[in-house]
Amino acid sequence: MRLLMCIAAFGLLACCGCKSVRPATVTIGKNTWKVELALTPEQQYKGLSGRYEISRDGGMLFVNQKEGILRFCMRDCHIPIDVIFINSNMEVVNVYEMKVEKDRAGSIAYSSYVPAIYALELAGGTIRREGIKVGDKVTMALPE
Repeated sequence: MRLLMCIAAFGLLACCGCKSVRPATVTIGKNTWKVELALTPEQQYKGLSGRYEISRDGGMLFVNQKEGILRFCMRDCHIPIDVIFINSNMEVVNVYEMKVEKDRAGSIAYSSYVPAIYALELAGGTIRREGIKVGDKVTMALPE
């Protein structure tokens, strides 16, 4: 039920066309990040492309309408990015340390391989530094 409420809340934010949305908070273990939301197809396509830095306590949460196999790439990315795939049970199902591609074409695909509904992108090196692994529980606080 909580997941449905979360999806409904994100859907409402996406539909209202709000440009200034407070960040969501995502916690895994003892670590908490304040992240931007990628709700629309346009926001999700752009993601963190073109950025030259991600704060240590920041990132982006991609919210999908339904659970499925998710695929990400490093199109036009100038810095390493870690991606964490999260399922509807709020568990980490896969993680990657994505490297910058020399041509920035985004030709390498990083797949969740199992159904996921969220993808959390953080600054490169976060997964290793914080010891995030498959099976970790995730909590989220959504903007009102």
